[in-house]
Amino acid sequence: MRTDFWYWLRGYVTFRLKGPGLERLLNKIAALGIVLWQVERLTEDTVIARLELAEFRRLRPLLWGTKVRLAVFDRHGLPFFLKKVKPRLFLLVGMFFCLLLIFYFAGFIWFIEVSGGETVPPGELAALAKEAGLYVGARKSGFSPRLLETKLLTSFDSLVWAQVILKGVKTEIRLAERTKPKEDHTSQGHIYADKPGLITEVLVLRGTAAVQEGETVQAGDLLISGEYYDAKGQKQFGRADGIIQARTWYRSFGEASFVDWEAIKTGVKHTQYLLRLGPFLLPVGRSRSLTNHLKKEKEWCLPLGKALFPLAWIKVDYEEVQYVKRPLSEEKARQSALEAARRRLREAGIDPSRILQERLEEQAIPDGDGLRISLFVEVKEEIGEFAANE
Repeated sequence: MRTDFWYWLRGYVTFRLKGPGLERLLNKIAALGIVLWQVERLTEDTVIARLELAEFRRLRPLLWGTKVRLAVFDRHGLPFFLKKVKPRLFLLVGMFFCLLLIFYFAGFIWFIEVSGGETVPPGELAALAKEAGLYVGARKSGFSPRLLETKLLTSFDSLVWAQVILKGVKTEIRLAERTKPKEDHTSQGHIYADKPGLITEVLVLRGTAAVQEGETVQAGDLLISGEYYDAKGQKQFGRADGIIQARTWYRSFGEASFVDWEAIKTGVKHTQYLLRLGPFLLPVGRSRSLTNHLKKEKEWCLPLGKALFPLAWIKVDYEEVQYVKRPLSEEKARQSALEAARRRLREAGIDPSRILQERLEEQAIPDGDGLRISLFVEVKEEIGEFAANE
């Protein structure tokens, strides 16, 4: 007995026969061994039925010379499906191979996340993980989480617990360290200056002040001694504590040219596509030199559940430019150099809100094509640093 799947595989047609002489036609169809199924008679001269595609081709000649009309309602099965997708065959083949790549790369580890273990050196942790078979791009079949857990606990004495969890293409390393004892505030020691400055505020919480407001100190000078006299007049030696505010000085510089190069777009554009598979980048098209092109990227990633699978399609747009030399006024060059000097101070950790005053010195660059700004700032900050007695 033929199944529905068999009919779908070979293809079949749902059609209607209508007209006088229908009964005679049906008898002729049966005599030729053409099998109709799911036959439904709507009226005396109208029926709806289904027929295999190969048999349907034998049906049409039987209609010649009759008044019965045939109307096809639907076409089912694999032959009709293949006919529809034939114009998009390359797209389907591409999708098939894309799925194969996804399943293939799903067998690798592409993301490694570490939580805890603040005192564990990252370089040593990475080397140990690689030795156990864990690194970006490693096959999951060649990696044992239990083995890495054992290596972590035996290699780092500070760890009391380690867990390695494999989640799809992502591996999580969770570490727990021994609880460190709280800082010993009873240790004896003094507070020294960590930089030169002019003392503006002295607040002693424990110990004896070694400086007064208005004094100038150098780095390493004693500010608060840990020695003091208690209420009974007895000399004690403990941990110095307090706040020492001072005015300190910093120097920065910035340079700027009297010439500015402006990028003028020529209107010529180029596009390149990149396929990223984990650490691999497959270019489609030629890249362009950044010396005369502006570059803009747009990336589409493939999300799979809570993890982000490392499969991305990147579009890179290049716009050709020509750089035109424009003169820059001395005032604009001065502002640019000053901003560069202030940026260096911020990068050095100087809080702009604590700057009391600043002084500028301007020098010409030897080639005469620009200028240099030296920026001197005065800052109010705490300069005390505790040092315990050995």
